Amino acid sequence: MHWPTAPTAAPSSPPPAGSTSALWVAVIGLTGVLVGALIAGWLAARRERTARREESQRSALYDLQEAALALRRALSAYDSARPKTTRALDEATGRLEVLKHRILCETVRDRVDAWRPLAVGYYSGDPAVSISQEEAAWDQLQVDVGVELRRLA
Repeated sequence: MHWPTAPTAAPSSPPPAGSTSALWVAVIGLTGVLVGALIAGWLAARRERTARREESQRSALYDLQEAALALRRALSAYDSARPKTTRALDEATGRLEVLKHRILCETVRDRVDAWRPLAVGYYSGDPAVSISQEEAAWDQLQVDVGVELRRLA
């Protein structure tokens, strides 16, 4: 009895022409996926940076408003004969100046620079500065801070 034997391997032949193009399609597809992932990651990082910068600006604007109000109160309470009020005035002025430099909006920085000398003049008794001038500059500063806050919202 003769049992059938397993077929022997045929001599090696070159791969069919279609398998090479399938390999290239796979390589190109993988490259596309990798490039897409890199672009998506870059865009996500950029969105996060923008969100952090906007949050930082919102916080700085709120702090600036509080510092301007503290300076206004310190100017109102200022008495050169009382060292405590001088110290409070120096601290409020310094804080406002530091915060002003954290603000990116040039309009808001300009409004701080326009309001501060009027406030100092009015509260120190300068007859050339009226309360209406100081209040108008104060109101404009608050309006511009509000505009910037709404823009960042």
